[in-house]
Amino acid sequence: MPNASFTLSIPPELLQEIFLKNTEVDDLSHDRLRTARYSSQVCQSWRSLLLRSPFVWARLLDLDSLGRSREKWREEVVSRIGDAPIWMEGRVRPSLDSVLMFVLEKKWENVQALRLMGSFNHYPTNSWSFIGRKAPLLETLTIHFPDSLFPTSQLHSLCSSLLFNNEAPRLRELEISTAFQVKPSAPWLSNLQVLILSTKQTVTSILSILHNTPRLERLHLLPKSILAGEEISTSPVQLPHLQFLHIGYTDYSEAVPFLELISPSCTTCLLSMERAYWTFNVHGVPLIDPMAEKLHRAVLRWILTYSTGFGIPNDITLETYSSELAIFLWIRGPKSEAERRHYLRTTINVDIPLGPNASFIQSLIDASPSPFSSVKKLRLTSFINHRDELLQLLQTFSSVTELVLDPGWEKISALCPTQSQFFPQLRIVEVRPTREGPQYWTMAASRLPNICDFLEHRAAVGLPVSELDLRDVASYLQRDAYERLLDRLNKIDGLVVKWGSLYFQI
Repeated sequence: MPNASFTLSIPPELLQEIFLKNTEVDDLSHDRLRTARYSSQVCQSWRSLLLRSPFVWARLLDLDSLGRSREKWREEVVSRIGDAPIWMEGRVRPSLDSVLMFVLEKKWENVQALRLMGSFNHYPTNSWSFIGRKAPLLETLTIHFPDSLFPTSQLHSLCSSLLFNNEAPRLRELEISTAFQVKPSAPWLSNLQVLILSTKQTVTSILSILHNTPRLERLHLLPKSILAGEEISTSPVQLPHLQFLHIGYTDYSEAVPFLELISPSCTTCLLSMERAYWTFNVHGVPLIDPMAEKLHRAVLRWILTYSTGFGIPNDITLETYSSELAIFLWIRGPKSEAERRHYLRTTINVDIPLGPNASFIQSLIDASPSPFSSVKKLRLTSFINHRDELLQLLQTFSSVTELVLDPGWEKISALCPTQSQFFPQLRIVEVRPTREGPQYWTMAASRLPNICDFLEHRAAVGLPVSELDLRDVASYLQRDAYERLLDRLNKIDGLVVKWGSLYFQI
């Protein structure tokens, strides 16, 4: 319990700032409502101040937290919000219908941020006509239906009237879902900075909306949100402030129009493209889709624009994998933990099919200047097919100083060539299995001799590594394997090994 004299010495203005800071949605594990409730129980002065602060409670309408509370406490929280700007978010459930609809119907003009999700069947059947009223304070509106839970044919709009009566001057973030329809001519579109599409729209209708969003910074096209196939007759879309484009799992015909008609920003444009689907013939053989070449050209343009404008991240993961008989190339940068769509911080994430040939990889190799020449940390997991082209691509990573290897990586011996050398500036090698579980770590430990081959080769050609990090796998070594490994590593001059915890006593 805080010291009474200390709590009383904090100026009320500073206390209010602290209470307000604790309402911010910056940590997904933070129960903000509980923090406010406990703060109000510290002492009488804190309680009095919080009860006079409706702007604190109005930010704490977290449906997940309220769903774990007693009905009396829910009513108490709602009674404390007054006329302050409202933040409401969380999963919709029948037990919270009364809270949800009371706040939205009675205080719609005070809503500043509304983020709802959940099965369509759990949404109240009451009229949502309030969405057609003016929204003077509204900055964020996302109503998301996970489409895996029900057939799209069963959905209908919660509100069929004109959104916000065409008045939402502060709206900056919007998710267009089945909950409502958006007219491309809506005047408030011009202020949007974040647009998320989670319901099926034609390419033309999406592009029509984008033509009216000149301030857009982030665009998320979620899986199954694009309906392709119609003749597209529209001019290129100018989005000079665009910083992030996310295209969810889709096929070529759906992704290509956006990659071609939206020009990457010359300053910063981060591309996150999740796997484009491959097409097959009746025998299950991948087809050479003429759109594939267009996709590869368009993606290459985005990568090169990003690399020359903002710069590829210093930390890159590179791998190929197979899925549904097709081979995919995955290039991705680091990302923050526990990401949400509206807080996404992924820097680059390109996951596309390579097809029968490796023309896309060859295009990356031939690019000048190389988009990967500044990468300092490279993570290699698996290479499937196109071995020679991928090894050529690795040679463009000329500035790598730290290499993270999955010890099961089947091409480690290929990094010991007799002609060319990889990673001339390499100093650190870290061994980290990409799959979780004791069985994978044990298998990884058994393959460490392959890593020794690589380190011995580099030392022999005058490119020695100075540090080997085995902390993720050393505990799975048996004593005899450890002793053989130690004997080999001790013969490499200047090598420092980080062993971590060992299973047995040395």
